[in-house]
Amino acid sequence: MVLDFLVSPTQATKEPWSLILATFVFVSFGVFVEMYLPIQGSIIVFAMVPLIPLVWMVLMREEELEESEVDAWKKGTGKLRLFSHNIDLWEVFAFFFIGSALAYTFWFAILPPDSFEFMGRQLPGSNALFADQLKEVSFIRGSVSAIQGQVVNIGLGAKEGTFWFLLEHNLQVMGLMLLFSLVYGIGSIYLLLWNASIIGVVIGGQVHQMGIMGAAIGFLNLLPHGIFEMSAYFLASIAGGLFSMEFMKRGFSKPDLFFHVFLEVLLLLVLSFVLLGVGAYIEASY
Repeated sequence: MVLDFLVSPTQATKEPWSLILATFVFVSFGVFVEMYLPIQGSIIVFAMVPLIPLVWMVLMREEELEESEVDAWKKGTGKLRLFSHNIDLWEVFAFFFIGSALAYTFWFAILPPDSFEFMGRQLPGSNALFADQLKEVSFIRGSVSAIQGQVVNIGLGAKEGTFWFLLEHNLQVMGLMLLFSLVYGIGSIYLLLWNASIIGVVIGGQVHQMGIMGAAIGFLNLLPHGIFEMSAYFLASIAGGLFSMEFMKRGFSKPDLFFHVFLEVLLLLVLSFVLLGVGAYIEASY
């Protein structure tokens, strides 16, 4: 595929910001597919397809570097460091997420809400293309409002009740990302794109109400808790991907390497949990 080669694995790790433009193109392709073909969910699936080989090769490259580092440490010719390569992976996930969130925001904001005619053809508007995302946003907002109205009756503060709801919801998402990554290696890409599309709907909705200023306000509203929440998702995705890669390559046959990766995965998951807690606390405090 042409889209597969917009960014190479080497470029993705050395110049991760290049993923912003590439992912914007991937998401736009998915939007066009769903506009012109009756394939539900294309805005996620067709954005994910070109990312699969890219992220897979980046994970393999980083895992091979980590294996070389462990081998050098065993021979006494190198140092063994935790997380030495995970920063590169975090940047890859972060920049592809930023690019996809920007793309979903752009298309949700620029497309008319209802169906429209283009070159003699009737095309769906943003309300139809992002119907699932709009339902999810409505569900979350409705649930938070209901909790804030009910928790006082059972002796909890509204902020405390909201915190536990958000933490439980975000832990479920992180658990799914970890599961998808363990089973498929890079299965969390789908859920990351889904979350990016949710953010796109939220910020795009602000643009509909307030124009360009709405994009800035929407971004600033999401930033304080979002940076912790999304970082937790990235780290969980990396943890699952690395562990899955070890099983695929039968890394458990090398005890030193397996223990090193297992320790990294465990620490990444603990850090992810802490970051989710911080993000939920900040969001509940709004």
